[in-house]
Amino acid sequence: MLASVLQTLLEVQKIDRQLLRLEKAKGDLPQRLAELKQRLASSALKLEDNRAKLAATERERRALEGAISLAKERKKKYETQLFSVKNNKEYDAITLEIETVEKEIDQGETKVLGYFEEEKKLNDDVSSQQAALQQLEQEAREQEAELNLLLEETKNHVAELTNMRAGLAQSVKPNLLRTYERILRSREDSAVVQLSRGGCGGCGTRIPPQRMMEIREMKQIFFCENCGRILVWQEDEEAVAV
Repeated sequence: MLASVLQTLLEVQKIDRQLLRLEKAKGDLPQRLAELKQRLASSALKLEDNRAKLAATERERRALEGAISLAKERKKKYETQLFSVKNNKEYDAITLEIETVEKEIDQGETKVLGYFEEEKKLNDDVSSQQAALQQLEQEAREQEAELNLLLEETKNHVAELTNMRAGLAQSVKPNLLRTYERILRSREDSAVVQLSRGGCGGCGTRIPPQRMMEIREMKQIFFCENCGRILVWQEDEEAVAV
């Protein structure tokens, strides 16, 4: 009978409301945790990026320091050669080489100082980012523990309600169940409502007496023309309908 099907839908709705309350009990904790994990991932990427920059800067500095050492060796070699020159032309040529290598050394040492400054900045950034990341990780652990505790506390109840709902839903035709679920998604509080004071129990829209009597007979399913909810009869509406 349709009446029993509608009654079953009301029972399903009661369970859905309980499940919704349990879901709402989580509050915005799942969303906050998800956002925190996104921040964690972003912070970790920035930290790794700065670590990579720091490593690259250190490599470049060490390579330049190596080049400077070689340049200093060349300078010593040229300076030694000055003692064995035979004419002014050779002296001028070696002197030019010494000036060139000295310029190379000066420029290199200036760049090395720049690398040291960049390394200091990157080291400071890495240290502060590591501290911030550790703080975020601690917050994430605490929020995850809080959420897991809440889920653990409600797990059995949710499982019990879900099983009860599945059992009840088997006696409802799939297309009607889909319609109910679609309405519930859009209305959230209720998809099946009893008549109340001659109107829809959901939005309050007045129902004509003739339609109320048809709803009472429960020979077909009626929907509120305003809010789209499924309408069912309740006995104390009889006086209103007469």
